[in-house]
Amino acid sequence: MIDKLKLIIFTLTALAQLSGLILLFINMDWALQVFIYYSIGLAVLILLLIISKITTKEENPNDYRDY
Repeated sequence: MIDKLKLIIFTLTALAQLSGLILLFINMDWALQVFIYYSIGLAVLILLLIISKITTKEENPNDYRDY
């Protein structure tokens, strides 16, 4: 479930970035709004990646590679 959500948000942020760059030449107000959506999507994506990294953290108690 969270992998699909990460993929959807990643796709939407990539599309928002590309459309924001295109809209810079057409309408500055729309471009600013799209870049705000892009930054919100990017923040949510980073948060999801951190959460998935924390939840999949499995430590082996017999792992002595650090020493």
